[in-house]
Amino acid sequence: MWSKDNSAFPTLSRLMSWFEMSFSEFNHDKIVFGFNFEKRELEREGTNFIYQRRLIKAQEEYTERLIYSIRDDSTVAAIAFITVCNSDDNLASQYKTPLEKNQFVAVECNGAPKKGESFFCFRNDEYDIKVSSSKIKYYVGNRRNGMLVISKRVSPEPKD
Repeated sequence: MWSKDNSAFPTLSRLMSWFEMSFSEFNHDKIVFGFNFEKRELEREGTNFIYQRRLIKAQEEYTERLIYSIRDDSTVAAIAFITVCNSDDNLASQYKTPLEKNQFVAVECNGAPKKGESFFCFRNDEYDIKVSSSKIKYYVGNRRNGMLVISKRVSPEPKD
């Protein structure tokens, strides 16, 4: 089902608040953004719950996914938001400024970007965040994949 709702990307503060919610609270809150359950994947160290929403923006169809990863001890390990957008709607630029304003420090990312990819990595006392954007292969037009991955450290680094 395609929605003509122009739901915005979830804000950084909203994404981070999902780490503090119970699974049932998160399950209710994600509905605000129009995400519906797609599938559950069992992993070695926990479970991934995958949700999707389908939107029509500027007469283009988009499928966005939200991956909510829970460790075996029921704590939230990571939240990933994945979208396809045109180059004017670069996900990396959407989140870079809020990260810089919210006491996140830019850090060097592991690995080198592939051709057509850009990414930024940030960290604070509790979270590691990677925002990436890459050109979609085999697509006519100027569209990009965007992904934001927030992971919570198991034990925060000690403060100086």
